[in-house]
Amino acid sequence: MDEQKIATATLRMPIGLQADLSTGLADDPTVVTNPASGTSASIAAHGEFDLHTANLIASAIRTAVEQGARHLVVDLRRVTLFDCSALHALMGAAKPLRSEPGAHVALTGAHGIVKRFLDVVGIDPLAPLDRPRDDAIAALRAIASGLPPSAIAM
Repeated sequence: MDEQKIATATLRMPIGLQADLSTGLADDPTVVTNPASGTSASIAAHGEFDLHTANLIASAIRTAVEQGARHLVVDLRRVTLFDCSALHALMGAAKPLRSEPGAHVALTGAHGIVKRFLDVVGIDPLAPLDRPRDDAIAALRAIASGLPPSAIAM
């Protein structure tokens, strides 16, 4: 299977499908979503996200929001490239949440060039980008229970 077919197969991955991220090419883009549980959902990305693959993350976010998620954690620890088009797609997909009080999107696990890019463009995440996914989930739970973001120790 060539690279384009792998990416196309990834586009059709059902929400909640557990992918074996150790197979295929090292930077094949993959997005795995744990479906919305109540008002929370977790999205784990793997590989390179640019103009051609940014729609994978956007599609996962849109689907989670359509299923009722208002608290999203996007785990970037296995992302090796994340450019402006990927950031634009992510922010566009999360746009419906901006007008909802109490809705939050946390980016977590970013490191290396991905963290540097997000720092340079001024992303101010709920949880520090290099913190583990579980810290971001705990922070979102605290906010959902009524604590202000400034009261959450990271």
